[in-house]
Amino acid sequence: MSIGNNPLILNPCYKASDLQKLPDGPPYYELISGNLSMSPSPTYQHQRILREIFFALHKFVNENNLGEVLCAPLDVEFDDMNVYQPDIFFISKTNSGIIKDSRITGAPDLGIEILFGNKYHDLNTKRYSYEIFGVREFWLVDPQEKTVEILENLDMEFLRFSYAKHEGIVKSKILNGFSIEINDLLG
Repeated sequence: MSIGNNPLILNPCYKASDLQKLPDGPPYYELISGNLSMSPSPTYQHQRILREIFFALHKFVNENNLGEVLCAPLDVEFDDMNVYQPDIFFISKTNSGIIKDSRITGAPDLGIEILFGNKYHDLNTKRYSYEIFGVREFWLVDPQEKTVEILENLDMEFLRFSYAKHEGIVKSKILNGFSIEINDLLG
């Protein structure tokens, strides 16, 4: 594989412009602190959960004319060294200027990651990046642990706003009135 006419070297410092030169996927890549990271194919369970959250969130956002709900694979370019593909994300109408034809250039209002396989990047790297780049709300959905944790960004630090394990309802802070029963979602 190569980028342009240059062979793909495993540990160089790539930029967002390099990522855009890759052939259309699959495979899909994220750019994490200048390093390419290939996203593995999601599992059935991951995709089922993604569908349930996406459709519920999309319905709520459309009914209330709040903005856009999108999902991977779509690049979210935080800066020249960090380009992620959140599983699901919401962009409010007031933040819609970050939507470009081929990608998103800036922090969505809400990001959702459904954990599977190697959870390290979602729990650590992405979480930290979402904090410092200004994602207002971050959801971590863990099908193995049967948990949903919703974090609110206060002064570039995520604090737990809502949490449920095995059963119960989680609710969004920034989308007032939106909630999900996790037993139905993860059951």
